[in-house]
Amino acid sequence: DSFGIFQNKLFLANGGNNNINEDGGITRSTVDEPVSYIDNSSHWEDVTPTSAPEWYDGGNWFSSDLPSTNKLIPSDRAFPAMAVFNNKLYVIRNTNDFSNRPQLWKYDGIAWTIVADNGTGVSNMGNSNNSAVSLLLVNGDRLYIGYDNSFDGVQLWRTVLGVTDPMIEADFEAVSTDGFGDQANNERLYNGLSIASGGVDYLWLLSGKID
Repeated sequence: DSFGIFQNKLFLANGGNNNINEDGGITRSTVDEPVSYIDNSSHWEDVTPTSAPEWYDGGNWFSSDLPSTNKLIPSDRAFPAMAVFNNKLYVIRNTNDFSNRPQLWKYDGIAWTIVADNGTGVSNMGNSNNSAVSLLLVNGDRLYIGYDNSFDGVQLWRTVLGVTDPMIEADFEAVSTDGFGDQANNERLYNGLSIASGGVDYLWLLSGKID
């Protein structure tokens, strides 16, 4: 689904089957130049936080399965994106067929912690219509997170100014109006880029809808 670099290690994340210990997870390299797992399994290790109660919720939800092998959008993926923010790795996760249970996780190199938990293991910023998380990137000194929402339009949030190690929902603030002012036509986030120009950090987003 996605990959990234953290602490000079390559991290890979992928979904799978809806069964405990079979629904994919997160793997990282153990050497600087890893080869395939088949050729040398010692080059990789599993760092999936399966012991965290929010990961399986007693086996009631799992990482989302890909619905197809083509025409994929970020919200189709169990792990649409990773981002390094202030020396921690952040990963967004969609669970159990997008049933309003997106998650944001962070990793400090030792342990995983769920971020902006609403008390039920969900990171939806207080909006139950945020059916899937689809965007995660750093722009300037803020971490941005975006959600697909077919009722209210896409939702974009970022860390509050000065927050460098977000943990709770209050560490984030809404950035835009619902659906960027066009709820009916901006229901999905497809891509995002952070571009610095002239001392200003610009955030470019690609959005639309699925008929």
